[in-house]
Amino acid sequence: MIAVAAVNSAVDKLLEIEALAPGRVLRTRGVTAWPGGKGVHVAACAATFGQTVRLTGLVDDVHREWFASWLRARGVDFHAIDTPTPIRTCLAIRESDGRITEILEPGPAVDVEIAESAFHIVVNVCRKAGVAVLSGSLPPGMSSNTYARVVTALRDTRVLVDASGDLLEHAIAARPFAIKPNRPEAEVLAGMRIESAAAAAEAARAIARRGVPLVLISLGQDGAVACWDGRTCHCTAPRVTPLNDVGAGDCLLGALAAALVRGDDIADAIRLGVAAGTAKVLSPDTGDVRRSDIDALLPSVRLAWLPPDPGSHHLDPGSHHLDPGS
Repeated sequence: MIAVAAVNSAVDKLLEIEALAPGRVLRTRGVTAWPGGKGVHVAACAATFGQTVRLTGLVDDVHREWFASWLRARGVDFHAIDTPTPIRTCLAIRESDGRITEILEPGPAVDVEIAESAFHIVVNVCRKAGVAVLSGSLPPGMSSNTYARVVTALRDTRVLVDASGDLLEHAIAARPFAIKPNRPEAEVLAGMRIESAAAAAEAARAIARRGVPLVLISLGQDGAVACWDGRTCHCTAPRVTPLNDVGAGDCLLGALAAALVRGDDIADAIRLGVAAGTAKVLSPDTGDVRRSDIDALLPSVRLAWLPPDPGSHHLDPGSHHLDPGS
């Protein structure tokens, strides 16, 4: 079973317009809305592989049944964290040339009681999972050490973290099984510019030496670089014409989680993740990915081995060390 915690749920709304023009009145050609937030994308993608998936996150009275029914139709079991205030709305504005601008709200402020309730619900939902994914931001009022607390509470669970800033820094200190920063996030973590796969490999190795067994850096159209057990690879997919790239990294993570739960080795799990992330951009909807697109792309996904990490032997053997043959 895969558990996904995405506390800062959202209503994803896509607006279709001719062109952005600041300071002017603009009319939309179409508006679409659906349950969103990074964790929804992760969970829905993981469920396309036939895995049992549970998702937990904040939801208000107005949206609770909508979230539950929408996710149920996609094979995801939703465990609500009740909040008395409306959840956030995240806007994606698509112009006629395909350019997308995102406007993300911070989410409803939560008090100490809701914050602690959210922590305990996340731990309980994730405790029996083969893989647990902590995805996205937290609403105002929740501490930046929340993910670190969850990782510590789930010491016997493979926890994957996709976050940024202090939330990610604290989580790394708790030593999760894996993290998936994007290029800008990895640059901050490693303190270096990433302008090539070689630089991404160097950054991944530096982060891994902090005690994270699997570091996967997503590079958009350049694929992903991963480091585990002192080995490093660069995984790429064929270039495609993107329709909507919002949620591509989330779909990469969802497919990776599904592959790990079903027992794939790490290299194959990364290949599946890159295929799913690439397939996502072929869908016009935010976060939506089609299994048929993943299956069609997977045979063309390539994995190239890069020079090993000379400092890999310093990895703490008490952490979630991976089987060298994986």
